[in-house]
Amino acid sequence: MRSPLGFAAAATMLATVVVALAILVLDGDVEFIVHLGLGIGFGLIALAALDFRIPRWAGWLGAVSAGAFSLLLLLQAVSELVPAEAFHRLVYDVLGQELESLLFDGFLLWCIAVLVGDSRGGTRRFGAVILAIVVGVEVYSWLLLLLGRSINTDAPALKLFSIGVFIWLLLESRTRRETTPPPS
Repeated sequence: MRSPLGFAAAATMLATVVVALAILVLDGDVEFIVHLGLGIGFGLIALAALDFRIPRWAGWLGAVSAGAFSLLLLLQAVSELVPAEAFHRLVYDVLGQELESLLFDGFLLWCIAVLVGDSRGGTRRFGAVILAIVVGVEVYSWLLLLLGRSINTDAPALKLFSIGVFIWLLLESRTRRETTPPPS
């Protein structure tokens, strides 16, 4: 397995989605579970970011982006448990939204570096399609922001495409590393 931590991160993200859907079906509140699961998942990605054959700067970009995103998501999870309106406003309104988007963009750049630098075969083709879609959604999100609108209100379902990135990361992390370098 190329990256046990990457595999654990992707599995955590996907399990979080499944648990959140189950809670929604039972008409429960998913905010805490989603932020906790994604916070743990991005923390694991931060630890796994250097497991792939990519330029060192790209590995560190992934580690720092995912680590900061993890911290923000975990703070948002805590804010669901702590009845302090000022803290809730801080982690959602001040630190959230634009910062979340920037950190997610750093994560996407890391994913692109992994795709270009270390991915092969069918996993690479799948990753290329998924990342192209998710980058397109992210560009649309930034365009909406420039217009004073939000993807969260205009087209929140588009964010579901991000799940594909974690499926790709799961597959990418579980593949065995080639013993010889790929041909140039």
